[in-house]
Amino acid sequence: MSIVSTSTGRVGNVLTDGSFQPFISNAPRFLDVAQGKGNRLFGNTDSTIYRLNAASGTATAVGSTNSYVNALGFSGNKLYGAGDSTFYSINQNTGLASKISTVPGFSSSGDLVFVANKKQFYATSRGSSGNVLFSIDLKGRSQKIGSIGFDNVFGLAPFNKKSVRGYTSRNEEIQINLKTGKGTLVKTLNLTDSGVIYGAT
Repeated sequence: MSIVSTSTGRVGNVLTDGSFQPFISNAPRFLDVAQGKGNRLFGNTDSTIYRLNAASGTATAVGSTNSYVNALGFSGNKLYGAGDSTFYSINQNTGLASKISTVPGFSSSGDLVFVANKKQFYATSRGSSGNVLFSIDLKGRSQKIGSIGFDNVFGLAPFNKKSVRGYTSRNEEIQINLKTGKGTLVKTLNLTDSGVIYGAT
């Protein structure tokens, strides 16, 4: 089950039947959300990090990133981010983004997700004919993998050792092959009155 954020300020669970169950209904328009160990959940606007509480349905501002960030992801207990062509570490107490590297040829489309068996993040990048999948390790070293075949893949979530789930601005759930980057449509989600997907975890 994935967690997604939407253009109407909602955050919630995507259920197996494709329906959406929000647990936060009046938040900022988070460009992304990321869940870490112990169910720690964070969201971000383009310049501010928020701590989210699913039980109480609240979002509390942590602080400014001081940089443009549109993607968040956890590796273990550490929070990372991306924006434009830059890969960052994110301070969970202050929100500050610290540059790790500039990623050549990369322009963040909106999310990154860590795959433990690969020991690296996978991220979506804008391309001339749809989004492209990149891999980025914890030191910021990167590799362009291949075209996803879908545009505006704003959300990414774990799935298995060979693929991740992607979520598009058309509310499509896709499966992305980590070896080739190719995306395959799984289903179109029912997000009635909730806008479009902006981020996922």
